[in-house]
Amino acid sequence: VGLVGPNGCGKTTLLRIIVGQEQPDQGSVRFSPTDVSVGYLAQALEFEPEATFGDVMRQAVEGLREAERQVEALARQMSVAQGNELTRLMDEYAGGLAAFEGTVLAVVHDRYFMERFATGLWSVEGDTIRCYIDLEDIRRGRGA
Repeated sequence: VGLVGPNGCGKTTLLRIIVGQEQPDQGSVRFSPTDVSVGYLAQALEFEPEATFGDVMRQAVEGLREAERQVEALARQMSVAQGNELTRLMDEYAGGLAAFEGTVLAVVHDRYFMERFATGLWSVEGDTIRCYIDLEDIRRGRGA
């Protein structure tokens, strides 16, 4: 689901409230089912105040190196695999969002992303969130 709206309208604040990093001014957040797992990927780097620039960069680079190691290991496995094993590895590699069975709520400014991946859009309009099927519905004002 793409969360859209003008800059400063509260999209990121809403996400932070949903994941419990901020408290709402009023109301509450409830999940159904109650045992739902929630993750949050911040739009900006978050680091300890006493961390130096070098510390932050080393941490970021190490994260990239680990991701690179995992991709390279999978590529090595795929280069020698055959038959069902190759098919399994290719499915694993190509999984991504298409295979994800949960819901992703993303603050989105990229039209390609919205048109390609979003199965719905929540538009922050003043103090209301309206649900739309796609960008065309937003243009036509056909929200639910």
